[in-house]
Amino acid sequence: FSITYSAEIDVQKTIIQAQNNQKQALYDLAVLKHMGLDGVEINLPEAIELYKRASALGHRSANQNLGLIYYKGVGVKVDYVEAAKWFEIGAERNLEDSKRMLLIMNKYELIPRNEKKLESLLIEFAHKGKQEDIKQLADYYFYTKQNMQLAEKPTMLLAEQGLAQYQSRLGMIYYQGIDEKPDFKKAYPWFLKAAEANDLNGKISVANFYLGGLG
Repeated sequence: FSITYSAEIDVQKTIIQAQNNQKQALYDLAVLKHMGLDGVEINLPEAIELYKRASALGHRSANQNLGLIYYKGVGVKVDYVEAAKWFEIGAERNLEDSKRMLLIMNKYELIPRNEKKLESLLIEFAHKGKQEDIKQLADYYFYTKQNMQLAEKPTMLLAEQGLAQYQSRLGMIYYQGIDEKPDFKKAYPWFLKAAEANDLNGKISVANFYLGGLG
């Protein structure tokens, strides 16, 4: 998550506009003082104050940058609670990077874990269709929630994309049973697909089916 700013900044013009409380100028000047760009000396306290003023006027990226400052401890002590506060504002303003940072902080319990927020963000990102995000949701339901009914749909999406690990996982979901009702006929074909793709768990599961005469 990198700092974003205008490619070309007229420093003197930006200073004047910032003095007139123009949102983008406040943000651009904050970046210049944050990063030490275009001959402007690094001044973190002033950069933070400028970001806060830009945020108060509705600048979304100002919140992200403030969050990163406290998250990484750039010129200040690492403060995850303060970082989360700014990421939360960015997320409320629909900034994806801020939402992803909140997801990370909740997932790894860098702040008191908000299970409802975590699940909501996992679902939101998974619905956008990126494979890694669907994996996160599938893993969350399977391992953290241990809810086979909720795990089935995202795991199915990944299994249908040919991911052997999730083909085997889908077989296990049916093997364990949704609502604790095992369905060996549904489980076996997915274990077989995984085994044919050289997945170790798939191979072991197929062997167990033959050993136990299941399905």
